[in-house]
Amino acid sequence: MEYRINKKSHFLAIFDGIGLASIVFTIGLTLIFLFKGPQFILTAFWIFAGGYLILVLPALYIYLEYYLHDRNVIITINDEENELHYKKKNIEQTIAFKDIILFEIFGETGSYFWWPSSTFSFARLITKNGEEFFFTGLIKYKLENIIPYPNAEKRRWLFPSICFYKLVRTNNEIPSYWCLQKKPTANRSVYGIGAPHRENFLA
Repeated sequence: MEYRINKKSHFLAIFDGIGLASIVFTIGLTLIFLFKGPQFILTAFWIFAGGYLILVLPALYIYLEYYLHDRNVIITINDEENELHYKKKNIEQTIAFKDIILFEIFGETGSYFWWPSSTFSFARLITKNGEEFFFTGLIKYKLENIIPYPNAEKRRWLFPSICFYKLVRTNNEIPSYWCLQKKPTANRSVYGIGAPHRENFLA
């Protein structure tokens, strides 16, 4: 099975992150116009426009970041050989499922909260050799289903930006700081708003 950015992934990302907010605000303005009359529509428009931008601009940033990150990425899953093939421009890597020691998904991983930017998600995959790979929900809508194992550890973030994560993560979350003979601790699902998990990775 091959995964890459396509028209369907674009539509799902835009609809979830931006489309729903646009629909809600349009309905709100329409109701104000119908029940309050045109004299209120201008004031309501600016109030709604401000709220709309606060909601949508972070989601638009995430969408553009994901597109630029994954526009040349192709992920191929070989279930017979139990391996994942990652290709991005001149970089190609074949990873056996058994060599994956950490598979995390950042973003909206449940119904705990909803925010337009949090409807996006990205995955972080680390191998036993300390190699780190990122790919996003523009590749596959449900990232947790892209490989059969290991199971994804989900981390809920309101602003699931890859760049932001790399900026604020601790040394313990950077593979080059790990003792590669150790395995990361299990059951590390985070239910925070945006701060990275600070649990020590070493067993």
